[in-house]
Amino acid sequence: MKSLFSALAILAWASGAAAQVSAPEATLVEEMARARVALENIVTLLKQQAGAQDLDLLLKRVQIAATRVTSAESALRAAQTDWHGLEAEKSGVELRLGMLKLQAEAGEGEVRPQFEVMAENTETERKRVLQRMSQLAQEITVRQAELDQRHEELEDWQRVLDRRLANLAP
Repeated sequence: MKSLFSALAILAWASGAAAQVSAPEATLVEEMARARVALENIVTLLKQQAGAQDLDLLLKRVQIAATRVTSAESALRAAQTDWHGLEAEKSGVELRLGMLKLQAEAGEGEVRPQFEVMAENTETERKRVLQRMSQLAQEITVRQAELDQRHEELEDWQRVLDRRLANLAP
């Protein structure tokens, strides 16, 4: 009973003390409320800053993807230019080969074997050009696939950025 009475006395004293908030304690409570509001504002600003940094990162990823597209386009154009150059070279070699064969057929005596050797060398050159064209055709296929992939990556990053910006819209 003594402990029950002591507990009730302490409880009554504590509730009376809590009800009697002095002026310095009221100032402390107000300062704590202002500090809480300030901290909430800081948290909001930090969240906005993090969001802005995320957008900056997304923009950089879009820029990198666009640079990769440009690089892949350049590589494809270079391979296609080489292809067109080889086509022109092949046409020139085939024209020369045709002329050498005609000259070898028309040639007599010592001249004919010289034209035949030149025609064989030109045929070897034509085969080399055709082989290089075949390699370039494969390279162009690979470069086109790479360009398509780079375009897809760019579009993916642009969609991510667009969604993020759409979420920020008021």
